[in-house]
Amino acid sequence: MNTLASNLISAFQATYTADAQDLLLAAKHAIATYRDDKDVRLGDGFYAAIDLIKLEAIERLELGDEPDPLLHDVVACIEEFFN
Repeated sequence: MNTLASNLISAFQATYTADAQDLLLAAKHAIATYRDDKDVRLGDGFYAAIDLIKLEAIERLELGDEPDPLLHDVVACIEEFFN
């Protein structure tokens, strides 16, 4: 259980410290993996990760003094996948 907790904490920290380009690449990679590999059973973990990336991008857009324009691309990429 300690390994799982450590991995989850590291994942959240990586999300919060990632720049906009990293968030965009993570979203695109997750979506591509989900689309391309029908045998992958990502399930709730995929949706939780995508939701976290989108939430982080939206919060940075709303709260940032000068948010990176790529954050709009992060949100658009994720929304396009779900439409």
